[in-house]
Amino acid sequence: MSVPVIAKIRYYSPDSKKRSFYSSSSPNDYMTYIDKGIDAGRGADRDYMEYMGNPDKSTGVFDSVGILDSAQRKELRQQLREAKGNIWDLVISLDDNLGKARLCSYEQAYSLVKDVLPKLFRRMNFSKENIVWYAGLHTNTDNRHVHISFFEKEPTFYNQARKEYRYRKGRISPEYISLLKSDVEKHLFSDKEETKLRRKKALEEIKDMSVFFDDPKFPLFLQKEARALMEEIPMRGRHSYASLPESTQKHADSISFSLLANSSNGKELLEHLSRMREKEKQYAKKYNVKTSEYKSDRILKDVYRRIGNDVISKIIVIRNESMKELEGIRNDRLRRKMELFKIRFLTSKIKALTDEEERANEKYMEQLKRDAEKEILMEKGIIDEDGKPIEPEKE
Repeated sequence: MSVPVIAKIRYYSPDSKKRSFYSSSSPNDYMTYIDKGIDAGRGADRDYMEYMGNPDKSTGVFDSVGILDSAQRKELRQQLREAKGNIWDLVISLDDNLGKARLCSYEQAYSLVKDVLPKLFRRMNFSKENIVWYAGLHTNTDNRHVHISFFEKEPTFYNQARKEYRYRKGRISPEYISLLKSDVEKHLFSDKEETKLRRKKALEEIKDMSVFFDDPKFPLFLQKEARALMEEIPMRGRHSYASLPESTQKHADSISFSLLANSSNGKELLEHLSRMREKEKQYAKKYNVKTSEYKSDRILKDVYRRIGNDVISKIIVIRNESMKELEGIRNDRLRRKMELFKIRFLTSKIKALTDEEERANEKYMEQLKRDAEKEILMEKGIIDEDGKPIEPEKE
């Protein structure tokens, strides 16, 4: 059974033979390797490069703020050359399947390092204000991995015998490394990261889905929502989801929910948020926490906002194309006929709801009502999940 997370760390003291590579004192340095993902040294320290496999592909060097530009990298190199304490080099590697699923981008690497690195620093008794670190994700080996280098700005560990402050010693307890690996795995499988991963997949899939009126994934009652959205979006000014009134946002939300429900990744996201909400409700009940909105609700609203912006943009394109055609017709009589034709084209399917479709829609709404009533009765402990009455406990 393979270990999902591997962490290797070494340190280089000021008198180390390999110090120049890690302190950027040589033309081909470690930062270049992290940044470019190439074997910059060819004779420099290749311990980790060979262990991970070459060639690598890097997403660039980043620190606690984000991706570093050339000026920032130059300043960091100067700090490395002037560092008087140890320089630590840490590599966090994931096994093939885990890495390809959960460490695919700079954003995921940045989130991981920002979460787990401060915990390691606390165990090492570092002050985060006194540490400089940089990192980079390498992606095209069998094992996705993050290179991290860090060092102290000033000596902060007091030496009682010499009555002076010193830099931290280089050795790191194996226990700290084990805890680091545990932190990495917890982060990758946390609700937060799981939600971000599922949201990313759902949004990517939905972005390519059509929102045109003849889309078979668009039920006719949702085409009605699309028409209402087209009519209510202002002709001028901002057209973002957030700028629209709540009544108009609801039309976009209905369309967004339909797109989610008709995509595989969207369904998984909805199911994940449903489980998350149930867990939040249980905690709230257990600890008597009163809240008007759960975190899962806020996440769903954010998803609706993202999809809504895309839907609104596409509907505006359709509306603008229709208006351009109408504006090109100068003859009033022909204009009226063209307007009538356009209205019939855009509303034919919407107004053609059959009695059977109306009944199906009503049946759907009735089912939602019954499900809501059942949930209320279950929460009150009157019935169980199968709808059977729960007998009161005898004293």
